Amino acid sequence: MAWDKQHAFRERVLLRGQAILQGIPSDEPVWLVTGRPYNLYDERLNLQLGRQLARLGIHALPMDFLRLDDEDLNDFPRMYWGLGARVLRAAKQIARTPGWFGVHLTNFSCGADSFLEHFYQHILQEKPSLILELDEHSAVAGLLTRSRLTAMW
Repeated sequence: MAWDKQHAFRERVLLRGQAILQGIPSDEPVWLVTGRPYNLYDERLNLQLGRQLARLGIHALPMDFLRLDDEDLNDFPRMYWGLGARVLRAAKQIARTPGWFGVHLTNFSCGADSFLEHFYQHILQEKPSLILELDEHSAVAGLLTRSRLTAMW
């Protein structure tokens, strides 16, 4: 019963993501935000990233709104972290989709993310991306400055 409810919720999230993406004009950039759920969805930890990007007029969507399960990761056969694999799958979609750009949200001194960032950037190659590393000393000003500069690409 609980698994069925979770599956139905997940499907609604994916359908909502599809509807959001279809509503964005094709000539406008979209930022796909990757990261750990506790960073992506806790506004205290992420300094209200979603709200800040919306204020800047940036279309952004968390990776959980993308269909990622069919994305091939054979070129990363040793990626055994489930969440790391999801981030890399999202990066692959970002890399091949014109007008999509990546923002990876991480915490200071996260060992797993320190490995993942290199793979993330390798997948995106020359495509502009932003890695936001936040900690308890981070301030919104730094986040906004980096976001404004990135939006000018």
